Amino acid sequence: MAATLVLEAIVVLLAIPVVGAVGGGLTSVSLGYLIGLAALLIL
Repeated sequence: MAATLVLEAIVVLLAIPVVGAVGGGLTSVSLGYLIGLAALLIL
């Protein structure tokens, strides 16, 4: 189960370039949300 959550965290972090290229781009809020979500999955 732990390995699944780590893989999900990696997938969330891989979304950072996509968010930067689409829509309004990366803001401090969207970057914080993505990194926070990945950290939450690892913990």
